[in-house]
Amino acid sequence: MFRQLLLFRFLIYSMLLNWPVAALAYEGELLLFPELSSAHQSNAPPGEQTTTNEFQLDTFYTASHERLRFLAEFVLSREERDMERMQVGWVATPSSTIWLGRFHSPIGYWNMEFHHGSYLTTAIERPSLIQFEDDGGVLPVHISGLLLENASDSPISYSVGVGLGPNLSADGLTAVNILAPKKENARLAIAAKVAYQPNADNTDEFNVFTARTRIPAQDLAINGLTQTVIGTAFNRETDKLRLIGELYVINSRIDAPAARIGSHTFTSAYIQADYAAQPRWTLYARLEDSAHVVNDPYLNILPSFNKGRVLSGVRYGLAHNQAIKFELSRTRRLDRLDYSEAALQWSAVFP
Repeated sequence: MFRQLLLFRFLIYSMLLNWPVAALAYEGELLLFPELSSAHQSNAPPGEQTTTNEFQLDTFYTASHERLRFLAEFVLSREERDMERMQVGWVATPSSTIWLGRFHSPIGYWNMEFHHGSYLTTAIERPSLIQFEDDGGVLPVHISGLLLENASDSPISYSVGVGLGPNLSADGLTAVNILAPKKENARLAIAAKVAYQPNADNTDEFNVFTARTRIPAQDLAINGLTQTVIGTAFNRETDKLRLIGELYVINSRIDAPAARIGSHTFTSAYIQADYAAQPRWTLYARLEDSAHVVNDPYLNILPSFNKGRVLSGVRYGLAHNQAIKFELSRTRRLDRLDYSEAALQWSAVFP
């Protein structure tokens, strides 16, 4: 396993060293997604501030040359400086691309469709279940390894990812640092999705997906766990209405030092509706809920998990590349520290 990590690190460093020379002949695009958010919580959980003000800059870069592709996404904020994605791709056939690097796991719809730039989404908050690992997420939403994407003229497409998943501590999941992978992160993660897109513009999508990840634990009373996920998701758009929904079934099999504790399964789902009331005004609402989460041995390690949330808001297109969002939400946590929140956000994309 350690030799595999050394090889993985060698490939990444070689990619970084050779890219600037090759990039002279490449066509690229650089996008900046700044956002400024302010949120106020009533009954804020212990240790968390009642009012928070955050600035984040998401830098998104893509380049291509003949059959080569490159994608990088770097997030900078007061508390975060992360290379969220970095992928080198090879167009193997007109319908398939093979990627090497750190990528979003091919599960659900939201995780593959949207990245860290909030301007692209209607709502301020991602669905709780698919929050990023360093934001308290309970699913591995990043994989570092190989990704195969296949999309042809057929309405059926698929994606398969294989690589290294996160590790687990009392602070939550930590994804592999693509620039410096460590031995304790080296556990296998596999995810796959099959999607059906009936329309030529690929706006509507219905998919099924599965994932299996071995997650090692650090500084906990367990050795780790094996997490298996199956689910389905959809995106349906009309002239004024958009519906996004996902259903996840998550099984966690816990390994303790002396014995295998056993397994437990919980389900989680959400549905979001966006309504374009006017060309610049969009109203939205989302309902999230989970079942069988009480006494789940995995979630008991992460008691701040949001088991349910109701939110609604409005998005106003301030300009062709800027938006203002106002959002109200009520969240139910696993540890019963429920709270309400009002949030305001400005987001944009440049150029």
